[in-house]
Amino acid sequence: MEGSAKMRAELNHALSDLNDPDRRTKKVGWFDWMDMDIEELAAEKKREKQQSVLDALPKSMRVPGRYAPTFASLLCSGILATLHLLVVLLQVWSVRFNIRMNYLSVDAEGVEVPEEWMELDEDVNPLLRVDNAANEASAGSRGNSKGGLKPGDDVSSSKMLMERIERNNATLHLPKHLPTHACITPSKRTESSVLVPLLYLPTLGVTLEY
Repeated sequence: MEGSAKMRAELNHALSDLNDPDRRTKKVGWFDWMDMDIEELAAEKKREKQQSVLDALPKSMRVPGRYAPTFASLLCSGILATLHLLVVLLQVWSVRFNIRMNYLSVDAEGVEVPEEWMELDEDVNPLLRVDNAANEASAGSRGNSKGGLKPGDDVSSSKMLMERIERNNATLHLPKHLPTHACITPSKRTESSVLVPLLYLPTLGVTLEY
């Protein structure tokens, strides 16, 4: 029951005893029970607890809550939420669990980097692809910086080239047979495994930083 139907029912419930000459105008006091029967006292206390029309309905006619209709559904929702939280936390706590959930193992000896990724030609190698929007943004930030461009600045510097390669690695759609991360297991048992991303560089192939 929602909207205008609920408002109409609430109004009818609030004004139902408006013309009743015996209706109470105040709550039952400490010593009012002396002038009342047990059944009448129980009915008055029950009526005081009724804050809305839904409270006045018998239990057989009451509608369950919207988000918790039954105890079983509430219990199942709590169990599912707890399991989901545990799965998320285990992916943070355990590298092995994270690998089993989100990655597939690839044979490192059989990995072959595409030949065009080893070239230094921007038109052939997707790792050297130029992003015009990113270049305009970086050029605008350099132009707005204090002092502007210096005469000795090189637009195609090694730093900008590395940033371009890293950006292309992040946005490039890798084939399924190429690895994206490497799991490093330290020799010491006290140290935990580390999952590091792989970086594909022209002429060098697959590299990583650990």
